[in-house]
Formats: sequence, structure tokens, C-alpha cells
Amino acid sequence: MRSVTRWLPAVLIGALGLWGCATSGSSTNGDASGDALDSTDGSGDAADAGEDVGAEAADDGGDGGDGADADGTDVPAGEELCDDGVDNNGNGVVDEGCSCIPGESRACFRGTAEQRNQGICRDGTMTCLGGSATEIGIWGECAGDVLPAATDTCESVGVDENCSGAANEGCECSVGDPPLACGSSVGECDAGEQTCSADGVLGPCVGAVGPGVESCNGLDDDCNGSTDEGVPALPCGRDEGECRRGVLICVDGAYDTTDCVGGIDPTDEACNALDDDCDAATDEDLELACGLGVGACRAGTMTCTAGAWGACTGATDPSPETCNGADDDCDTTTDEGLSRSCGTDAGDCVAGTETCAAGGWGACTGAVGPGVEDCNGGDEDCDGFVDDGCTCADGATTPCGTDVGQCTAGLQTCTAGAWGPCAGSVGPTSEICNDLDDDCDGATDDGLSCTNAPPVVTCPAPITATVLTTVTLAATASDPDGDPLTYSWTVTARPAGSAAEPGSPGAATTTFFLDASGTFTLQFCADDGRGGRTCCTVTVTATAPGDLHIELSWSTPYGDVDLHVLRPGASTNRWFTIDDCFFGNPTPDWGAAGAAANPTLDRDDTDGYGPENVTISVSPLAGTYLVGVGYYCMHSLGTGSIDPGSGPAEATVRIYCGGVLTDTITGIALDSTGRWKTVAEVDWPSCTVRRRSTSSWTTEVVDSGLFGLGNAFHCGIACTTLGSTAGCLPNEHCYDTDPNPRREDLFCFYDS
Repeated sequence: MRSVTRWLPAVLIGALGLWGCATSGSSTNGDASGDALDSTDGSGDAADAGEDVGAEAADDGGDGGDGADADGTDVPAGEELCDDGVDNNGNGVVDEGCSCIPGESRACFRGTAEQRNQGICRDGTMTCLGGSATEIGIWGECAGDVLPAATDTCESVGVDENCSGAANEGCECSVGDPPLACGSSVGECDAGEQTCSADGVLGPCVGAVGPGVESCNGLDDDCNGSTDEGVPALPCGRDEGECRRGVLICVDGAYDTTDCVGGIDPTDEACNALDDDCDAATDEDLELACGLGVGACRAGTMTCTAGAWGACTGATDPSPETCNGADDDCDTTTDEGLSRSCGTDAGDCVAGTETCAAGGWGACTGAVGPGVEDCNGGDEDCDGFVDDGCTCADGATTPCGTDVGQCTAGLQTCTAGAWGPCAGSVGPTSEICNDLDDDCDGATDDGLSCTNAPPVVTCPAPITATVLTTVTLAATASDPDGDPLTYSWTVTARPAGSAAEPGSPGAATTTFFLDASGTFTLQFCADDGRGGRTCCTVTVTATAPGDLHIELSWSTPYGDVDLHVLRPGASTNRWFTIDDCFFGNPTPDWGAAGAAANPTLDRDDTDGYGPENVTISVSPLAGTYLVGVGYYCMHSLGTGSIDPGSGPAEATVRIYCGGVLTDTITGIALDSTGRWKTVAEVDWPSCTVRRRSTSSWTTEVVDSGLFGLGNAFHCGIACTTLGSTAGCLPNEHCYDTDPNPRREDLFCFYDS
């Protein structure tokens, strides 16, 4: 049986095949095979092993005699006896050549068995040596044992130095002294006596029983105060197939023959190419039932070969269920789930279902058979033809009427094999003077003498409003003939620089943004679609706001021209600073009394025409204002893509004082070599305007230190790599626009 009560190192299993064999060829615990077996049957059964070991264990104990092993058997001189822990052949080596389990330790003594544990002699320890935990080892050196002296010394009274069992033997004594006790009474030992001889010498220990080799008997054989210590285990079991030997352990003075520790017993043979039952045969006589024995199926047999089950032979497998009263698919149910179609699916017919019961097909259920054709768009007689014999198929439709002129076609539907009325149609009516084909003959107003009255329109009264505000223009229109009208608003006149258009040009009422100062003329027209068109006009005057208002517009559809107004008292090179009202400083604080006295740039138009306006609402600073115009970029910045570009531009500046146009400066030419013009001086409060001669970009703007790029057209497109063209428009490079050498403001500029 497999032991579940004691643990034995796995290394022991590999060692048991050699354990128990003495180097001398004699055996103390079994037959010649080394197994703990009965000498008569050799079967190796655990029960036989237990009987044999138990019998020998009962005889063990030894008598302590010279030249004998543990059970009293004489050991030939010069031969080592295994497993007794002493040096039998007197060569100073204990159990040499005897097998052991690597790592195992045992008590040892390099003297004789008679000297062991006598007097000063004591056991040492030896350890089994081996290169692998799965191999058989040999005993190493006995270390730590105390060996006998050659003779007892007489200086130490009562000490047995030569471990003979008698202390101070051969030493001087007084004749007539009483005998001395000698030896030991511990365990199985008995004390003896030493007497003083007639010549005054202390004699040997007489009558003592000395220590023997410890054996499994519940006794202290070696007289060291402990029982059965270090008793070797006895092998048990066998090494055949998957079986493995184990050992019997000494327990309470006897070997426990019921537990072969570490052994593996035979088991039932399994299909695994192993000898599980340890009979020297593998997978013998193994068969396994296979297949089903249910219904029409029959079981077969699989045979084990080389550790694997072979094919199932002799079996009858399941087959698809048929309507025959048998369990063909071997699921213990007969004719289950069997049905088939019956009847026909042609035309309007519907197939039914037959179900198998008791091995036969039942009635056809759920079927719809042929009927009489009823002209409804179906094949009721299931002959493959729809409404055969009918004028039309029920539910069919066909167009009717006409779509000429004011007429509308309808639809006829087939009912009971005949076409119904024309539904949804609009038929012809009598012709009237409306420029329409009322009688649907393809001619308009034919046979009539008709005239067309034009629409009647009314425009709103003239409007005056402040520039940069939105006004609403509401016109009215009607047609005497009741004709439907279409409307249009157009700008027929506008101030220079204006690009304003009506917000809703196709409606009678529209909005209009006043993007420049001056007078706008808008025309409103109504059209009746018959050649009648009537128009009217309205004027809208956009007045300049504030005490001082300066307006800039220009001629190019693309490009960015900028308006600049320089505060009184500022030097002419202070453009692009806090003294300049421009796109970068649209609401400067010039220290005037109140925000209304400071200028405001209303918008920065970056994509053509303008206008841009600077307004001072009330009480401008006294002094002379300078008005400048700069061509910032020849491309539109607000389009989101590169436009064709505009080239040179021509600008117009209007100056208003108190809402009255004081001066209009036209023909201000701007190009790549003349990008900047200081165009006027305006004195306040006299509102005297003096036109300036052309001023150069270099002397008035570049000297300010803000831009050092010569005649380049700056387009304000940010870039990342100085000197590169990446991200710039054609003919541009990336420049640093910041004069501070410690900072970089990178923008694309046209190459000058």
C-alpha cells in the first residue's frame, strides 16, 4: 500500500534496489535478492515481508560477543559488515563499500563492537555521500567519535580509557581490597567486578555484559540511555513496472509491516503503455466498450495498443431519423421532429405540413389550395398566370388626363377587373386673360383680346443715418392683374470705397449697412413675369459721426491698406507707436478729457476696398493731426487662402469736421516702392486741411525703428524659421520684425 503516514525522500526510491546487500555477500534481513521476502515464496508481498522482518527483529539484540553481527552471527575476520556502524575489519573505516542514501546520517564508531560506548568511547556521525540525490551513495568518514586508548592509565582513578569495560585494569592495587564494580548497568548492559590479584594488579571486569548494536526491539542495546535510535530501515516492496520499493520503519520496538514507506504498489492496468499492475506486461487484455447500444445503434469495442485506444470496431452508428417507427439517431426517441411540406406554393396557394407519427405521415395541415381567379392582381388558381381572363388586374393603376397648361394628370385604378374613374386630375377650364393656358390646348389666352397692366411699386422716403449703421428699407408692390411678382434691390450709386449690398435683395423689405460716408442710391423693382416691370429709387445719406472723422477707401479688390492718425505734437517718425491710432492701437488714450475725446479706429479692413474710419466724437485735442496711409499687404488676409493679389493700389481719404465733408484726397498711389504716404495735416479746432506731399517709407516709418525691412510688402503671416520660405506666400521670406535683439517676432515679408 502507498504510505500516507510517513514521508520518505524521493531519493530513497532509487536507492532501494541496492539496499540490503552486504559487501561480504551475507544478508541479515532477507533472501539473496535484498527484498524483505519470505524465503519460500519470493513473491515480495508486504505481508510476507512483515512476517520475515518481524521474525528476525524478534531474534535481534546481540550478545555483545566478539566477532559477531547484530543478531549474533559470527563475522569472518577481516570482513566488513554493513549497517552496524562499527569498523569490523579494523581498517579505521566504518561500513566501507556499503550503499546508502545520499544525505543520510548515522551513528558510527571506528573501534570494535565490544569497545563501543564502553568507558570513554562514544559514537560519532557519518554522512552518506553521493553525486546525485537519485543515486546510491557510500558512507563518508566517521567524525566526532571518541576512540579507546591502548591501555588504561592509572592516574585517572575509575576511568576506562581502553574501553574494555573495566577501569584501571593492570594498575596496582592492594591485595585484599574488596572487588570494584565495573561496566555499566544502563539499558541491556550488566555491571561486573574487578578484583585485585595476588600480585597486586587490578584484574579485568568479570561478569559484565557490555553494549551491543542497537536493533529494533524496544531495548537500549548500546546502553546509551536511548531505545532503538539509529536503527536502519528495512526494504520492502519490489521494483517492477510502475511499482517501487519502500522501507519499513522501526516503531515502538518492531518494524511496522503495515506501511511500506515510499513504496508504490500495483494498480489496475490502464491504457498508458505502462506496467501498472507490475506483472512485467504492458496494457495487457485491455478492452473498452464504444458506441451506443440505444435504438438502432449497437456498441462496439476498442482495444488498447501501445498506450492508446484503437478504433471502435463492430459498432452501428446513429443515422438521420426517418419516418419508420425506429430510433434511427439513437437518442431514445422515435420519429421525433419529422415533418415535410405538402401541397404547392405556386401563385396564391400556400404549402402545408405533414408530421410523422407512429412510423407514418399524417394529414396535410395549413395548406391553402387553388381557387377561382377574381382579377385582383393575384394567381388564385395557382396556374402560374396572374388574373388570366381579366380586363385588368385588381389594384393595377394607369395614368389618365393631361399635364398640358393648367391641367393635371390623374390616376385610374383597376377594381373587379375594370378601370375606375380618373382620380386626382384637373381638367381644362375656359380661357381668361391671365397669360395662362386655361383650356390646356397649348396656347395662352387664345381667342381673347388681352392687355397686361404693369406692377405698382412705392419706395420708402429718403433716409439719413450715421455711417457704419444699418438701416431698413421697406418697399411695397402690387399687380392689377393679380400676377405673382418677384422683387430686386440694387445699388445704383455709392460713395467711393463702399462695397455695401442689400441684405435681402430678393425681398420687398431689406436691410442695408452704411459702410462709407456719403449718399447711396438704391433701386427697387417688381416684375410680373409677363413683361411688366416697375422700379423706384430711394436715397440714403450716411453722415460722418463726431467732431472729427477721417475715412479711408482704396481701389483694389484684394489687399490691406491701413489708415493712421498721429496725435498733435508727436514727431513724424512716431508712426506705429502709442501716438498713432491704427490697427495695432485702435483706441489710444491720448490724455484727452474723457474717452469721447480720444480717437477710435472702427475696423481694420484686410480684404479690399475699405473703408477704415478714425473718429473723435467730441473735443479733439487742439493742434495738428497727421493722416497717413500704408500699404500693409497686397493680398487679402481675411480670405483664408492665397488670392491672386492686387498689385498697386489707389487710395482715397475723406476728412469730415462736425459731420461736414471738408476735403477729399484722391489718387493716393501705393506700390512696392511707395508703400507709405503722409497725406494730410488737420488743424483743430479750425479744421484747416493741408495736403502733404508724398513722404517716404524710409524717412518717416522705418526710422521709427519698428520695421527695418525696406520696401517689403508685409502680409502679417506668422512663420517659424528665420530666412525660410516655409509657410509664406510666393516671393516672401521669414523676417524678424522685432528690433529688440533678445526677442523674435517672425512674419512673412515680400522680398524687396
